[in-house]
Amino acid sequence: MRKLLTLLAFLTLIAPLAFYGCTGDNGPIGGTGATGATGGTGPTGDTGPQGIPGADGADGATGATGATGATGATGATGATGATGAPGTARIADKHGEAQADEEITSGAKYLVTVNVTGATADAAGVATVTFTVLNGTTPVTNITTANASIFKLAPAGGGLSYNRWVPYIYRAGRAVNAGYRETPTTTPTGTLVNNGGGSYTYTFGTNLSTATFLFPIDGVSLVGYDRTLTHRVSVYLGGHCF
Repeated sequence: MRKLLTLLAFLTLIAPLAFYGCTGDNGPIGGTGATGATGGTGPTGDTGPQGIPGADGADGATGATGATGATGATGATGATGATGAPGTARIADKHGEAQADEEITSGAKYLVTVNVTGATADAAGVATVTFTVLNGTTPVTNITTANASIFKLAPAGGGLSYNRWVPYIYRAGRAVNAGYRETPTTTPTGTLVNNGGGSYTYTFGTNLSTATFLFPIDGVSLVGYDRTLTHRVSVYLGGHCF
């Protein structure tokens, strides 16, 4: 036991000496070691707060006009409209017997009797007709205008097997030779002379010797005047023939 204590005491003394013997000055700092391998990516951090909105940008330029779209389909036909109210005037009401009756009933016109008392045509082609106008038995003395027409009775010929009345006067503006009459507004127009007592003489403005068709017939323009042929005259007053 005494030897063990002596050994322990000896070891105790030697240990401090051993430590004191190893102490020396620090050596120089060694060189920087090589960069180590990059570490793995760390976890994504939390989303930061939303920033303040920026100011509105300027309006962009107007874009080019787009192409015209295709035409749409035609719509369905609309319903037929209601029938309109009947008109107040009809041809039958304004022409012929109905019109004459209305004018006579209203007093606007009255019926007269016109008698042709004479007609002549001289060698130069100037034609006149004398006539009287009576309202019942009373002479009408205030006639100021009259319309008149004149025809010749042409004999068969020119490919026609019958006689026919041929007018000397034709209506302008028609597409065919349409017989007509002289009126106060036609050219030429005749002259009316009041002989008094209800008698009148009308002298035609159309000269029979120079009268022409509106359109030539078989290349011929002149109607042709022959005093030996039968002639017929008509006198018109108030829109009616007598």
